[in-house]
Amino acid sequence: MFYSSLIDGLGKAGRVDEAEKLFDEMVDKGCTRDSYCYNALIDTFAKCGKMDEALMLFKRMEEEGCDQTVYTYTILISGLFKEHRNEEALKFWEMMIDKGITPTPASFRALSTGLCLSGKVARACNSGGGI
Repeated sequence: MFYSSLIDGLGKAGRVDEAEKLFDEMVDKGCTRDSYCYNALIDTFAKCGKMDEALMLFKRMEEEGCDQTVYTYTILISGLFKEHRNEEALKFWEMMIDKGITPTPASFRALSTGLCLSGKVARACNSGGGI
């Protein structure tokens, strides 16, 4: 929890490089990276427009066997819509549903906001779980 809080704080302060360095140092110090740490750095990347880095981290998370949570997917869906990568965002929504991860109000908000901003208002209104 200590590392994830530090990574999150550094990210919110715009100190992305330091957050990433701390994330990488965790293994050297014998700490296991959990979904909280991954999500903190993925969120940092997504909010500063580094979606490709966020997606690479998502893949690394999967490779290391770390649980990808509804929060992980929500961060990516929101970030992809913000970069107008709408089809990718929708694929992550489908992937989340296919994995049996239950959407939260925040994930529905990310989906509906993204659809509305991309001009798909009718689709957003009908997105009660599926798309």
